[in-house]
Amino acid sequence: MARNITIGALGWLLGLAVTLAPLAADAQQQRRTTPRRQPAPRTARRDVRSSGAQAPAAARAANRLPIELPASTTEMPEDVEPIQERDDDGHIRVERYVTQDAEGNYINHGPWTQFNTAGQRVGTGEFFFGQRQGKWVRLFAAGEAPIVTSELHKQFQAPFVSEATLVDDQLHGTWTIYDARNLKVSEWEFENGVRSGKSIWYYPNGMRAREADYLEGKIDGKLLAWDPQERLVQDDTYFNGRKHASKTLNHEPGKKKAEGWVLYAEEPVETAYDWINGTIATTPLNPPGVDEKHGLWTWWYPNGQKYSEGRYLNDAPVGLWVFWHSNGQKQMEGEYAAGTLAGKWTWWKEDGSVLRAEDYGQSAIGDDGGEPELLEAPPEDSAEADLAPTLEDEPDVDLEASDESETDDLEEPRPIIGRLRMPALR
Repeated sequence: MARNITIGALGWLLGLAVTLAPLAADAQQQRRTTPRRQPAPRTARRDVRSSGAQAPAAARAANRLPIELPASTTEMPEDVEPIQERDDDGHIRVERYVTQDAEGNYINHGPWTQFNTAGQRVGTGEFFFGQRQGKWVRLFAAGEAPIVTSELHKQFQAPFVSEATLVDDQLHGTWTIYDARNLKVSEWEFENGVRSGKSIWYYPNGMRAREADYLEGKIDGKLLAWDPQERLVQDDTYFNGRKHASKTLNHEPGKKKAEGWVLYAEEPVETAYDWINGTIATTPLNPPGVDEKHGLWTWWYPNGQKYSEGRYLNDAPVGLWVFWHSNGQKQMEGEYAAGTLAGKWTWWKEDGSVLRAEDYGQSAIGDDGGEPELLEAPPEDSAEADLAPTLEDEPDVDLEASDESETDDLEEPRPIIGRLRMPALR
């Protein structure tokens, strides 16, 4: 009896296995052809060092910028302590690392990160034993820093990314600013914290808007500007921070009195670049100098006849000078050396006959120990009197102040009212 039951059970199990075998094969085939479902990603743990402190969601959303600086990948130095600086609302605004120097003073050493109130990184860099070194990056929102608030910057899209290389806490290399679309806004060259080399500003289409040559902190060379249509609208020359430009003076409208080149006075300033906050501060130093004649100058009589012509070097006549009578006849001719008469000078009468000739060598003193007189000078009561070069009184002519607009971000020297004197024999 028991044997019959066992045989019957085994038969039932064998039949069940035969029935389920096709179903198992189908299921295995389906697993092979169906893509495997990926597990849900884990929620990343919040790293306070790289993302800032928690803040109310509404406040954080209101202050968020469309872009954010990447986290620092700098390897953490040894023997440093983390410092977190917080604002009154508890937001971490700066995270930095410190170490101790030989005297036990705590100094910055390692990665430095600045955050906005939304917890976004807006400033990154690295300190090496108390000094900024290497690449530093700063993110400025619209209107946040004076360096990105000019009319030109309004044509770009904020926020702005400011990148610079620092060596021993000083700007060294190129300071470049980009907008949110990675369009280059400006690039300025520095050497050991001093502006030297090219400074270029751009339009959003990539064309140059302005370009200036700097040497040891002063404009030295060309200052150029273009309009949005790529037309040159400014072409100025500077020497050691002083603008070199032509000047025209008139007897009356339409009648030239003098024309020549002026080296405008410089207003010495000390410029401090606060790179991290995007500000440029200037402090006046010594009182400004005076405008100087520098280059070719020509004077005319009221009747249009040329009166004199020669060159100046820092307000001192140099090289060949020629004077004429009001009838067009040459009056005298000779050379100046460093502002004094040199070599042979010749005088002529109004009829062209030689009146006098002197050889001064390298001195402005005549054979008789006195200064040579200007012969055939116009009488004092004539209309030409104020044009005559004299030994005693030189007529003064005011130089009008320049009406050109100033450019603060380029620190352009502002021309001032000066005095321009007629040439004189000395």
